[in-house]
Amino acid sequence: MKNKILYRRNNLIVIQKNFRMCLAKRKYRPRYLYIMKLKKLCEKLDAMSQIVSQLNKEKEKSSAEIQAFHEKMKHAIQQAKVTDLTIQQMEKNHLDFVKAVDELLLNLQKKVEQQKIAEERERVIKIQEEMERERLKKEEEKQKKLEEEEMKKRYN
Repeated sequence: MKNKILYRRNNLIVIQKNFRMCLAKRKYRPRYLYIMKLKKLCEKLDAMSQIVSQLNKEKEKSSAEIQAFHEKMKHAIQQAKVTDLTIQQMEKNHLDFVKAVDELLLNLQKKVEQQKIAEERERVIKIQEEMERERLKKEEEKQKKLEEEEMKKRYN
């Protein structure tokens, strides 16, 4: 009889332990998954900072935007740790952050592309100017040769 009571008491403790674990999972799992998603977005922001390093113009402005967005993410993570947000609020916040990060990434890529196009234009213009100078130089040399030949013909 004594062993039966001890056995049932141990099993009751195991059941209580597992039940508490399930309650804690149900309560905290969405929160830490939300925090993990936000941290992955922070990693995307770090990758964007490398894109910003490629920019010549608007480098400070873009890096400031990324830094401000990084601060918003940190604040959202801290808020998730401290307050009890509903799953819907966390999903809505996450979707808003994802949209904003994607928009920021597209803007940065457009800026980089515009910068590359502008640099290509400048390079083409320089090449054209160089070709024009060469052409003028050749024409000038041709003119000089013709004048020299005419001068030789006149004196001969």
